[in-house]
This record gives sequence, C-alpha cells and structure tokens, in this order.
Amino acid sequence: INSADWNEQMKDQSKYHNMAFESGNLEKNIKDVLVKYDFDGIFFDYEYPVTQEDWDVFDKFLISLDKYLGDDYLIGTAISAWLTMQSKEAIAVTDMVEVMAYDIWDDDGTHASMWGAEQVILKMLQNGYKAKQMDMGIPFYARPTDHGAYWYGYNGYYDKLDEKGFCYDDATGLTFSFNDYDMVYEKTAWAIKKGLGGAMVWHYSCDVPKSNPKSLFNAMYNAKTDLMK
Repeated sequence: INSADWNEQMKDQSKYHNMAFESGNLEKNIKDVLVKYDFDGIFFDYEYPVTQEDWDVFDKFLISLDKYLGDDYLIGTAISAWLTMQSKEAIAVTDMVEVMAYDIWDDDGTHASMWGAEQVILKMLQNGYKAKQMDMGIPFYARPTDHGAYWYGYNGYYDKLDEKGFCYDDATGLTFSFNDYDMVYEKTAWAIKKGLGGAMVWHYSCDVPKSNPKSLFNAMYNAKTDLMK
C-alpha cells in the first residue's frame, strides 16, 4: 500500500498474513520444513497485527498449528506488550515469547529504560503470560529521543556515551539513547531474579568484540555468573 500512515501499512500487511494463516496449507508446510531440517520448532516475528480481528486470525492459526505439530516441536513469538491482544488460548500454546521491550520512549527520550522494561514484563504477566515463557528483549542499538526512524549500533558509539547512555549525532543533529554495559547488566540480573526464561537481543552484530570490557554480551554473561556465585 502506498501510504505514509503506519497503521494503514500494518492493516494492508495483515491482509496477506491472514490469507496465509487461513489457507489451511501453512501448518503442513511448516512441519515439512521442521522435519526436513531437524529443527526444534518455529518462531514468528509478526510485526504487527494492529486490530483485534488480525490477532484473532493469528491466534486461531497458532492453536491450529500447535495441534498439528503436537508435543514434538516448539512455537515461539516476538511480541510488543503495548500492542498485545492475544487470547488466553493462544498464550497457552506458545512455548516462548520474546518480549520486545524497546522502542518505547519515556519522558527523558530513552527508548528502552530499566523502568520501561520492568513495566512491559509486568504487563505481560498481567495478560496471562508466565515468567518462564518470556525472554526480555534488550536492544544493542539506539533510537533518537524524537522517536525518529533512525537506528544506531552500539559498536559505533560505545565510547561516546554519557553517564545515562545518551549520545549526540553530529550528522543528523539528533540525540539518541543506548542501553550501556551497566543497563544491560541490570536488566539481565532483573530478568534472572524475576524467573524469566531468558533474554534476547536485537541484534548481536551491534556489540563490540568480547575482548572489549564494554561488551554488552559480557555484561549479560557477568550478570548471570555473579548471580550464580
């Protein structure tokens, strides 16, 4: 669709998703791929169903797929808590949910604060998801404080951040916010203490090498290691 309106774009996209979900062919095709390549399961990053009708179609498909796959394969989804309208039945058949706890700005212009991540997980729990189902999503990229469509990799700015993870970009004239080493450590530790299934990142190639003391993957590993002592 030729529209600058995000909601209209998502509605148009959902029409094609719904056609596939309701075709009656997708379940078999997915299982054929899982069997052929000896995969453990299937994962859906559906961005985004924006109406309840679209969610209903997606949920019905997930339930149908779960029956078709049985207990031999896992079903996972990536979900933004601010847009979740998933049914209890669909939640029950989903084995793993990667919670995209980012691109959610606070009053300071931070798109993935600690407080924001906590609120997202708590909302998901209230919606019926279990802690062990969920992986907390942690961004290895930044977004500008004006919510603009810019994405910056941590590895290009890690040594320029202020104490709150902000950085100014001369090229665009924008200020943007990262999750730095301390923030990633704090989020990982909180996720473990909360009993979550794990954490996921978007995306791994934004990090600096492991040899760098500011590596975000090292922050995650160190948080886990410290809590196991």
